Amino acid sequence: MNTVVLQERKPRYAIGIDLGTSHCALAYKSLKEVEGQVSRLPNVLEIQQWASETTLVKSPLLPSWYYVPPKSELKRGFFQSPVVTGGNEESPGDPTIDRPSYVVGRVARNKASQTPGRVIHSAKSWFCANQVDRKGKILPWASSEVIGQDRKSPVDVAAAYLSYLKDQWNENFPRDEDRFENQEITITVPASFDEVAQRLTLDAAATLGVVPLATPLPSLRLLEEPQAAFYSWLAVHDSLEQQKQDLGMQSTEEKIILVCDIGGGTSDFSLFKAKSEGTALHFERIGVSEHILLGGDNIDLAIAHDLEVQIGSAGALPHKSFASLTHSVRALKEDILENQGDFGQVHTLGVVVGESLFGSSRSVSITKQKMFDLILEGFFPKVPLNHKVYRAKGGLKQIGLPYAQDSAMTGHLAEFLNTQQARVDAVLMVGGTLTPMLLQARILDQIEDWQGYRPRHLAAPSMDLAIAQGAALYGYARFLDQKPRGFGDVSLIESGYPRSVYLEVQREQESVLVCLIPKGFKGSSGGTTLPQRERDTLTAWTNRPVRFQLWTARTRSTDRPGDLIDPKTAQEDSGWTMLPALMTTLKEDRGRSKGKSPYLPQERQIPVSLALNLAETGILSVHCVPSEPTEEMPRKGWPLDFNLRFESQGEEAPPKSLGDTKLVTAKQDRVAVPEELIQAVNLVYGKKIQVDPPSPKSLIKDCERILGLTRDQWSLELLRAIWSSLGLHGTRRGRSEVHEATWLSLAGYCLRPGFGFPGDEAQVLSLWRQTEEGLVFPKDRTVVDQFWIMQRRICGGLGATEQTKILTKLIPMIRKGEVPSAEVFKLVGALERADQSEKLKIGMVLAQQIEGNRPKFMDDKIWALARIASRVMLYAEPEHILQPSFVETWCQQLAKISVKEKAYPRLNLFWAFAARRVLEREFSLSEKATALALSKLQEAKAPSELRAVVEKHVPVDYKLKVQLFGESLPLGLTLQGAEIKL
Repeated sequence: MNTVVLQERKPRYAIGIDLGTSHCALAYKSLKEVEGQVSRLPNVLEIQQWASETTLVKSPLLPSWYYVPPKSELKRGFFQSPVVTGGNEESPGDPTIDRPSYVVGRVARNKASQTPGRVIHSAKSWFCANQVDRKGKILPWASSEVIGQDRKSPVDVAAAYLSYLKDQWNENFPRDEDRFENQEITITVPASFDEVAQRLTLDAAATLGVVPLATPLPSLRLLEEPQAAFYSWLAVHDSLEQQKQDLGMQSTEEKIILVCDIGGGTSDFSLFKAKSEGTALHFERIGVSEHILLGGDNIDLAIAHDLEVQIGSAGALPHKSFASLTHSVRALKEDILENQGDFGQVHTLGVVVGESLFGSSRSVSITKQKMFDLILEGFFPKVPLNHKVYRAKGGLKQIGLPYAQDSAMTGHLAEFLNTQQARVDAVLMVGGTLTPMLLQARILDQIEDWQGYRPRHLAAPSMDLAIAQGAALYGYARFLDQKPRGFGDVSLIESGYPRSVYLEVQREQESVLVCLIPKGFKGSSGGTTLPQRERDTLTAWTNRPVRFQLWTARTRSTDRPGDLIDPKTAQEDSGWTMLPALMTTLKEDRGRSKGKSPYLPQERQIPVSLALNLAETGILSVHCVPSEPTEEMPRKGWPLDFNLRFESQGEEAPPKSLGDTKLVTAKQDRVAVPEELIQAVNLVYGKKIQVDPPSPKSLIKDCERILGLTRDQWSLELLRAIWSSLGLHGTRRGRSEVHEATWLSLAGYCLRPGFGFPGDEAQVLSLWRQTEEGLVFPKDRTVVDQFWIMQRRICGGLGATEQTKILTKLIPMIRKGEVPSAEVFKLVGALERADQSEKLKIGMVLAQQIEGNRPKFMDDKIWALARIASRVMLYAEPEHILQPSFVETWCQQLAKISVKEKAYPRLNLFWAFAARRVLEREFSLSEKATALALSKLQEAKAPSELRAVVEKHVPVDYKLKVQLFGESLPLGLTLQGAEIKL
């Protein structure tokens, strides 16, 4: 582990970065400037970037677009400059050796309309998309051109933009003392970003190399975007009198200012209070809106949908064609908004429908007036102040992002102001979407309608650069004056924590929410540890994963630490949000005595408390602290981290899902296993070999007899409790072939489906590692079959890394036709998280073998291919769905098979799974492929339920889930947010 040495540093500049959805910008201000002698508005860095394959330009804005060039472009030598490209880490400075892996900026944006599958945009919007693995390689979303390990995570893409800005800065400021990593850095985030999104932003910034300092202040901070915009407005005012005049302030009265930030991906509203204090104005941020995923991207999509109707093709456009049309609309919209001119002017757009070689070119037209009508009526309509925002629960929306269901930005503003019960005296508007004065006037008109008088309009110095410049001013003020005071007559904005934070705990038979942090809590330089009131004693298990469920509320301002809240309040009030669970394994060095399994150290329950620290960066960190520390446990406790569906790449990786269990305040015991059952397991697998040992074959029947329950009646809790005894004896499964086969069978059955109970991931991973080392009897047919069955049963608890390893080993066996058992194909179909490139390989092999009528295990091959081609995932995240273009190739191959062929009885399942109607355009097969599948089902006279899922969208039900798993699921298991009732 590398030790970071704290070093004294003398920064020369305060740098502010707007890490925006549509574009990025960098502003800077010299820390050597003397107040009153220089301009107070920071300078802006001119960013060099590619405009085409051969043209370099400079601009203050770096479009937030990321392009993955194909090999053909790389061979032709495009994008070779290491300054403006992602190069080879081994040789970052030699353009003759470097081969770019990506390009960001203007050329990437221009490429979007030509090759949308190679372009990533709106990466920042994914930071709040909790339906997907936000640290996983999921972008470009739904691309068939960039797959597998070539994809990037949202954090990777954000890091690329930041690294690019860093390289550009160092190119312009080459002296060592001026290097980027030695300066004061402030990165802006939406005020509505939750705790997870803030952490992901810092994860992206970790690539910048900014080290901790031996100073009271950190070298890198986060700042809310509306605050940054407000600082830039303050900077252009030279006197207190001018500030008061613009705000319409008289003597000591207070004024309320609304900062309305509508950018490419989000709408962000914040309220500030201004009041006179002696010779200065004091500003306080008093309200923050919820995170509203609604911005310019949604306008582009809406206009594209309107134009799609004009094209008149059968059904919806294919995902690639629609993406190309959307990007063309975006460029046209930006041109029209910038140069309004004649509203009757007609603009024509072209779009290729279908694949480029066989597609047809269509054109659609739209007038400027029509475009403005769509924008005003769809996104800025006149609504009453008591407007109720429409919120629909459901799956993913366009391009995978959970966009706001109610498109009325004015409606969201109305709800925010109504909830805050605030008047608006002045409005500052920023964000690219609000650049047209027509839209700014619309906002002012709407507020005037609500409150009876028109608020003052505070003009931002620059709609595109204000946030970056304000961030630089903030860093400048904080570094020069740590009181904190600001610059000139302006004090820094006072801003407490924007939300209240609560912990969900179990008290007796019901759960309650305990307030941990009150809304408005103010930290201090270096961070603040919150005191905890001892209302209840929390207990947690050591040496096994624990889960702490946090909630936040934007609208509660009177709760105090320790207050208990009825959870029904959170369910009924839209101002509440459930965060991903905080999780860790509380490890202590106990129970590793001789004879104990190294995979199952001794567990015990201890009293704990939560220590919360609010850093100056705004990041909330939580530690679970033992009430009575010992030598076996850390005195500072164990850090808790948000569960973001990390892969299982090491022992420290936190679990993906722990079902519905909660940390409780009372004693929390596992389900008790009868002593007789433990003895039955020990008689078969115990350390001491019995004189006349019972046969392992009777173990399951003995368990049923002892419990008085048939195997299918064992609950999830009971199954895991049985495994806790069985798992201790894994090293003794090799006493005979029967011992190993029985142990594998019972282990897989008790841990299926690999998730749904506390500690599942750790247990599943340990089981997988034990068996991955090798079977004791690898040549015994029954043992090998049980091994594959066990892996199929538990694979839902394995990450992409483990599943890919399994699939990679099986592909050569299947390709050579050396599969000895049908269980191999059942396992292949269950590996939903395996790398897409490996799934594509095995899919091609299976399709070829099915088409070639290789009859051995035909039903099982079709079943596996159907699972791989399925449009819905049983347990994995949606980014693991294979792209339609690949599946359509298999459809064309298998369409040659006559329905009269008796060797293909399960082929109907392939057509139903592969062509199933889903709500997401990017995962839907083309209308042509869907029609083909439906015709094959009708020709084969398939059951009506199979035809129905292709004809229209039908939600996945429990019956299908069981069918996909291949066996019943444990009692009490919860899948995909809906309880399964048997």
